[in-house]
This record gives sequence, C-alpha cells and structure tokens, in this order.
Amino acid sequence: MNVAGSQAGINYELFNGGTSLSSVIAGTGGAINLVTSALAGNTTITVRATNPVTSCSVLLTGTSVVTVNPIPATPTINPVGPVVVCEGTAAIALTSSAGAGNQWYKNGALIVGATLPTLNITTAPGNSGSYTVISTVSGCASLVSVATSVTINPLPLVTPVVTPATPTVCSGSTVTVNVAGSQAGINYELFNGGTSLSSVIAGTGGAINLVTSALAGNTTITVRATNPVTSCSVLLTGTSVVTVNPIPATPTINPVGPVVVCEGTAAIALTSSAGAGNQWYKNGSLIVGATLPTLNITTAPGNSGSYTVISTVSGCASLVSVATSVTINPLPLVTPVVTPATPTVCSGSTVTVNVAGSQAGINYELFNGGTSLSSVIAGTGGAINLVTSALAGNTTITVRATNPVTSCSVLLTGTSVVTVNPIPATPTINPVGPVVVCEGTAAIALTSSAGAGNQWYKNGSLIVGATLPTLNITTAPGNSGSYTVISTVSGCASLVSVATSVTINPLPLVTP
Repeated sequence: MNVAGSQAGINYELFNGGTSLSSVIAGTGGAINLVTSALAGNTTITVRATNPVTSCSVLLTGTSVVTVNPIPATPTINPVGPVVVCEGTAAIALTSSAGAGNQWYKNGALIVGATLPTLNITTAPGNSGSYTVISTVSGCASLVSVATSVTINPLPLVTPVVTPATPTVCSGSTVTVNVAGSQAGINYELFNGGTSLSSVIAGTGGAINLVTSALAGNTTITVRATNPVTSCSVLLTGTSVVTVNPIPATPTINPVGPVVVCEGTAAIALTSSAGAGNQWYKNGSLIVGATLPTLNITTAPGNSGSYTVISTVSGCASLVSVATSVTINPLPLVTPVVTPATPTVCSGSTVTVNVAGSQAGINYELFNGGTSLSSVIAGTGGAINLVTSALAGNTTITVRATNPVTSCSVLLTGTSVVTVNPIPATPTINPVGPVVVCEGTAAIALTSSAGAGNQWYKNGSLIVGATLPTLNITTAPGNSGSYTVISTVSGCASLVSVATSVTINPLPLVTP
C-alpha cells in the first residue's frame, strides 16, 4: 500500500486487525510503500502510524479490503515422458490435469493458442522439445508443471533409388536389389510384408546390393531403411513383384540300369519320367538335340557312358536325375581269315577249319546254326585250327568268335558247306562159311550183299581187281584163307564184312 505524505519520525505498519502484515517502514515526509506478507485469505488491511519514541499510534483512514483468490494446483502432464517417437507417426497427445486455464509452453516459450487441456503435437522433428503447462484461474497462475520431454526422431531419407529385382526366378533362387545413394548410418533390409528376406546391410553413402534369401513362392519385395539408433524406419519406393516358378520334380530314367549290351544289338531306349522339357546328358555333357522324353542310343561302343536327364519347365531346371550306366561292349574282330573245310566227307568224319590271325583274348568255336560242332579254342594272335565233332549229315559250318568276358560274339566270314556222304551198310558174304573143299573141285563163289563198290580181301590183303559182287575162287590149296569184302560208295567205305573161311584140301599125290 502507498502512504503519501508520510510523517518523518513516525513508523508505519500494515495490520489485519491486531495481526501485523508488514515490516515497519519509517516515514520520510514523502510517499512510502508498505508491502504485505503473502496473503492466504481475504484480508482487511489498515495502516498503523506509531511514534517510536512515545509508542503512541493511530490507524490511518483508507482501509483496504482485499479478496485473496487461491493459487491453482500445479498441473501434471500425461504422459510424464520422456516421449520418444518417429517422424510421421500418430500425433502425440499431452494432457494437463487442469480442466481449464491451461497455457502450454515449449522450451519455456508460450505456444500461441495452446490453451486446451490436451496439446496435440504433430510428429515432425522440429516439434521435439520440453513441454510444460501453467493453469491460471481467476487471474492466479499455478506453478509450472514438471516438463515432459518429447523427442521426434527423423525418418531415414527416401531419396535412395531402388532398382527392381529380376521379375521371374525359380524356387530356391535369390534375387538382388540395388539401392543407389544409400544413406550412411542407415541400415537397409528386404521385406515381404512383415517378413524379412535378407540380412541387414549398412548404408555407405553409395550403392549397395541386398540379396534375398532363397524364395519359395511369389514375393513382393520392399526395401526398409532403418536408423539403428532410433529404430525409425521407412519403406523406400521401388517395390519389386517377383514371380517364383516351382522347380520341376527330379526325373527318373527307365531302365534304371546298369544297361550292358553288345555292339550292333537293337538301340537302347532310355525314357524320362518327365513328359516335357527334357535335356539329356552323357557323362555330364549336353547331348545336342536330345530333348524328347525317350533317348534312343545306337549300340556303338563309343556311346557307352553315364546318361542323365534334366527337366526344365518355365525356365526352371530340375535336379539332375540319377544316372543310368550304359556299357556297349565291342564285338570281336571279324578280320581273322577262315579257310573253308573239306567240302565232302563221309558220315562220322571230322573236318578242320583254319582261322588265320585269331584275336588274343577271344574264343573261337564251330557252329552249325545254333549247334556247337567243336570245342572252344582260345585265340592266340596267330593261326588256330578248329576240328568238328564227327559229322552225321550235310553241314553248314560257321566260326563264332566270342569275348569270354562280355559274351559278345560275331560270326566270321568264310562259311563252309560240307556234304556228308553216308557209310554204306556192312556187306555180308554168302556162303558165310566155313567152306571146305578138295583141290580140283568146282570153283568156290563168294557173293557180297552189296550190289556195287565191292573190294575183296584175303587174309586182310586187297585182292587186285576183285571188285565184283561175286568172287570166284579156284580150288587150289594156295587159295585157302579168310575172305572179307568192303563196299565203297561215293568214296565212303563200309565196315569190313564178317570173314568167310575157305579151306581147300590138297589131293593125294599121283606119283606112286
């Protein structure tokens, strides 16, 4: 309160009834100010003037009735903070506990118009700061609230340029996404929706490559940029839609093998279980033009090998099939020279066939059609002789050369056609004997049962000129002996007949 024209030497003091409200202020002869202590309720203020020497005092006119309004409670802010969010997220709502009279402040500076109980802060990095609120009621302001710290972290830059990935791949393949102008201090990662597809790659300030894990189905690839300190992230522009084609089933080959044949036999047919998209390989090398489900292999030794097939559908190749082993064993050489056998023989005879330049390691055998005619003789590299078994009829003799390891065989050139003549029936002699006569009697007639081709023998010795069916023997004692006959037809001799014994007894001497 102001007291104008105060009296020098007099002390002045404010009172509420009998209670002092101020310190004592000495009058100056001019105006003085008296200041109350802090008021807690409605107060009637009077000014007491006192002579400090005499202690005589008086109340000055001019009583002041002061209405004292209460100080509002210090508001609190919800949330209390610190509040840390990323740029672009939902607005931050700070709410004062005071229902009215609020005034919001940022970093101690009044926010114009921010007088509602709730302050909505857009999540722009520039709105980061220390937020407080004061509540003013009936002109009385509360204490400043405890500050809530708000940090709005900026998002990574969206300026890096994403080069889309390959649009079509095979199941199990990876794709590479290039990010040009990556931001240093920012991590980059590929995603399919909320699923990570790659490892995290740190930005360099330049171009980086992000490689997906193996893809199993159609995938929409996005690039997520994340600040590893604040965890704030953003999806870059440049989504890649990748079609992932399935890997065909691994084909199987029929027959499974091993397939072992001889040179020159029927073609080998290998069939893939895949109906289309086949590519055949021999010993791991692509067979040009071999793309049908069935591969026909001519039986030449050079075609021996390990055969596999791969099925490719929509550009995606299967795994390599299990290999089928094909072995085509060469035939024995046909260069050995066969000397034909004797063209005509008698039944029961053998014939010899000579093979010049036989092949070592190869067995040779004579055949009549499918019937073996000889024992097996191993080739020596030189000439060998093959002897037939006894022949009973006309025979066409071939020489079969066989590899005893592979069982592959070939007929050599030089067929021998052998005519086999029959052995005549063993002739019989009539009379069968024994024949005993006296010297000088009628000639003895021995007759062979063979109508032609006879040759007579006495005591096993050929009788020259005795070739008729009947042999007439004069009855001289010197013609006694054992008589036989052989029949020869077409060069083939019969067995010797049973002998007929002839005895010609001499007459008594006529000399007496």
